[in-house]
Amino acid sequence: MLPVLDTAARPEGAYGSGHRNICLLPAKGVIILDVVDDVVMFVEVLDRPEVKASFRAL
Repeated sequence: MLPVLDTAARPEGAYGSGHRNICLLPAKGVIILDVVDDVVMFVEVLDRPEVKASFRAL
């Protein structure tokens, strides 16, 4: 399971128009934000296993 964080309810289908992905490249790993109409809906963290435990605690 990937470290992910929902910041809003997921739609039953696609996010639709107004959706974009923002890829952040920190010094280690990758962070991908799903943004709809300038609101962050979903955060995915790749290649950072230590973050997985932190996300579970939220």
